[in-house]
Amino acid sequence: MDLKRTPHLKEGRQVAAVSRVLNNYVKRNPFIGYVQGFNFVVEFLFRALAGKEEDTFWLFVAVVEEYMPLDYYSSLVGVLADVKTFQLMLQVSLPLLHRHFRQAELDISIFLIPWFLCVFTQTRLPPPVLHLV
Repeated sequence: MDLKRTPHLKEGRQVAAVSRVLNNYVKRNPFIGYVQGFNFVVEFLFRALAGKEEDTFWLFVAVVEEYMPLDYYSSLVGVLADVKTFQLMLQVSLPLLHRHFRQAELDISIFLIPWFLCVFTQTRLPPPVLHLV
């Protein structure tokens, strides 16, 4: 678990709490285990819930096991399907931008995969724009 790269985790108590949430989740669901990016999601939830560790754990469980498709994190099939869907939507909705990316040989999945894995918790978009996502 890469807690050293997790922003906003400065105090030892916060690092320990997020680490416990992640370790307990791995024990709860060894099928999925730990996926890179979970640290960002748990840290975001921990801050949003004012440092309530148990609430953070159960909300994280709900996000991963209830709100996300079963294969979203286990095989990343769901993440890759979301990337493909986003690319198709971009092609239809913003064809000039899509063409620009293709001409520049820019593979936007390099941005999309981390966004989807982290459930947009690491997105630096302004709040009004993030609300639309």
